[in-house]
Amino acid sequence: MRFCFYSEYYDLKGGYTTLIMTLIKELHHIGHEVILINYKNGLIAQELKKSGIEIMIFERAELSRKNAGNFLRSSDVLVIPRFYESLKVLFDVNPKVIYYDINDYICRISDYRFGIKLPFLGKKLIRKLIDTRGLIFMDDTGPLNLEREFGIKISAPEYLPVPIADERSNIFLDSGKNLDKDVIKVTYIGRAVDWKMYPLRKIIDDCASANEAVEFHIAVDDIATFRNYIHTESYQNTRLTFNVSENLLPSEIRPFLIEHADLHFGMGTTALHAASIGIPTILMDFSGKPLPGDYTYRWFSESKNFSLGKNIETVSIPRGKSLKEVFQLLRNKEERQRISDDAFCYVMKYHAASSVVQKLISMGTQCNFRIKMAGNLNPYYFKTHTLIKTIFSPFQKQV
Repeated sequence: MRFCFYSEYYDLKGGYTTLIMTLIKELHHIGHEVILINYKNGLIAQELKKSGIEIMIFERAELSRKNAGNFLRSSDVLVIPRFYESLKVLFDVNPKVIYYDINDYICRISDYRFGIKLPFLGKKLIRKLIDTRGLIFMDDTGPLNLEREFGIKISAPEYLPVPIADERSNIFLDSGKNLDKDVIKVTYIGRAVDWKMYPLRKIIDDCASANEAVEFHIAVDDIATFRNYIHTESYQNTRLTFNVSENLLPSEIRPFLIEHADLHFGMGTTALHAASIGIPTILMDFSGKPLPGDYTYRWFSESKNFSLGKNIETVSIPRGKSLKEVFQLLRNKEERQRISDDAFCYVMKYHAASSVVQKLISMGTQCNFRIKMAGNLNPYYFKTHTLIKTIFSPFQKQV
């Protein structure tokens, strides 16, 4: 049994890229065969090469229905976060599929273009995935949304927490940082999109009113877009300073945090990166609109059901601490050490790549869903879709 990972992105710097690389590295480390459908010179390939890892990588553009059998076997397990249209070329090979709900696309699993929603198909496809043990979740967001949107209640969801590389020791505690009088270095890493920038703006607003000496280090994918959301000049003073960088590579995240973070605010894999090396980490929730003024903060170790952040527009969020309270705890040596140890132990208990991959292997063995089972349940695999593409392709070329 081989695991096959699929990504349509050439150089996406984000959680999905980091997730794939972490799983590939651990599978390779234990001698498990793994392949990737992506780009031979893409970001994932480049980052794996830096780590001395070479695996079979197949170009997406070269994959077709005629030659798919040269790349994949029916015994392979394809791990995907959605049913991409391009996967139809694999129908003849018909590999097993694990649908890994990491971006919470599950409620849109059978939506079609032009805003067409087909929930009756979605329900059938989801139930088929559940019955064949082909559906796994990163946290409880997916099961909660399925119950709310489709009325599907899963009594025992299959969870595969997002993995992070195993750490041997708590690097933050080993550094022996003293924050009694120093400026607190705060970090945030995220793409310049609304649902990641609104939480950051809330953090900065609270920092500005906390009367603390804060040195803010922010890493985004594009500084120009970042400035559409946040104008650091309007905040900067002698007690609140900013350093904004862009295009941080996955391999540069850990060194960035070690150098700059006394306290990290993050969601998704960036929260894992920080907490895994013992940095006191606040797990941020997300929203497509500004966060309310009374939003409070919770330590990453307080997370439930492997959550890496919630959409505050759809679920209620437990009450946490004010940012002033967070800073006060951080200034206390005993509390700081406890918070750091809690973060490190929590991540190594639930998210360490070694244990997550063993769970993935077990899930791959038990899974019985095959890609062709989605053929009559996903509109992108219908013959009518091929006809629509043929009709509209001349107009798309003109545009």
